[in-house]
Amino acid sequence: PADDTDAIRVLPTPTPLIVPGTDALLAPTFAAFLHPRFPFRSRLRRRALRVVAAAATAVRASVTAATTATASLQGTGGALGCGPTAAAAAAAAAASNVGAALDRNVWPALAALLEADFPARGGGGSGSNGGGNSDNDTLPLDGGYHVSTSQPIGGSGPFAPAGSGCTRYAIEAAARTIAALLKCGAWGWGRAEREVLAPHTPGNFWKV
Repeated sequence: PADDTDAIRVLPTPTPLIVPGTDALLAPTFAAFLHPRFPFRSRLRRRALRVVAAAATAVRASVTAATTATASLQGTGGALGCGPTAAAAAAAAAASNVGAALDRNVWPALAALLEADFPARGGGGSGSNGGGNSDNDTLPLDGGYHVSTSQPIGGSGPFAPAGSGCTRYAIEAAARTIAALLKCGAWGWGRAEREVLAPHTPGNFWKV
């Protein structure tokens, strides 16, 4: 019969799924590439949205790997040494750090980008602080100053009437980001419902 050492050897060890420094990359300056306040070309904005989607996917995978490893440790009584335990903790910590950066820096800009294509969202409860993304919202940038979304750049306005030019990418990145924030515990279901249903409330949705 197999002994405890056989169980230890086959334990799954979480593979590092998040590149070190990802949370630092998702800084306010990166979020500026998403925010409609800045007239970046849609091609550049789509590339930034791909980075966000990839980071969100990595968060979900890391949390899943850490949870699986922890469950395996518990199933063997916990006498397994520090290798898998440390790897699971590192995966969970990395996911938490990236999730916090997505919530703090990326989501406000991403919500504003969605509002560019769906202006009605501005009247609901969207935004990192629970308020709407109005024309008076500001985007924090490195250096401690703010740029108001109410002031157009070069007299051209934040967007042409056609909208962001990357609606599908924005929706996909938003969906993955919300899933990642739920997975890592940065958001609860109530917050996710408010963001998905904005400008409507969950009560209005379920009444329909």
